[in-house]
Amino acid sequence: MKSQRVSTILGVVVFMAIVAFVSVIYINGRYVPSAAPSIDLEEFASEASDRIYRNETYRFGFQFPEGWTVQESGKRVEVVAPALVQGRNFLIEVTELSSDEYKATREAEGPFASVFDELEDYPGYDQAELFKVTTQEGTDDTILFVRYQGRNFILNFHEFNEAHQEIFQSFQFLN
Repeated sequence: MKSQRVSTILGVVVFMAIVAFVSVIYINGRYVPSAAPSIDLEEFASEASDRIYRNETYRFGFQFPEGWTVQESGKRVEVVAPALVQGRNFLIEVTELSSDEYKATREAEGPFASVFDELEDYPGYDQAELFKVTTQEGTDDTILFVRYQGRNFILNFHEFNEAHQEIFQSFQFLN
């Protein structure tokens, strides 16, 4: 009886150690982009200055890849890939929706849509969260939802697309 009890306790300890080990590996393996060196989008001047976008209405800016273009439509900014590049565009939206309302709207798109892999308190911003949304096409949209100076900003991109990372890493709010 005593050896069975010791075996049970030892089994629980081993199981907890395995769970802890797998959790540490998972957390350390998650990709969280480091903050890029700040580009002074207010004063920036170089041969790449034609690839700097500034939105004076909502006070943000970013640098975009060569060959890409920027299209504005009200509260939506779309960074459009050249025709030769496959994949989708990088989107920035200003919305009245809260984070929870936005997630509910995305999940209401259909049975394929679900929000997952949520990370609250995203580094580099006072009020931001990062999460993913499955899409009908089978790709995952990565969403950075930022509350800044009374406005809600949605950055919608593909996390492992190099061009999207270039835009994402250079995104910043203007003073």
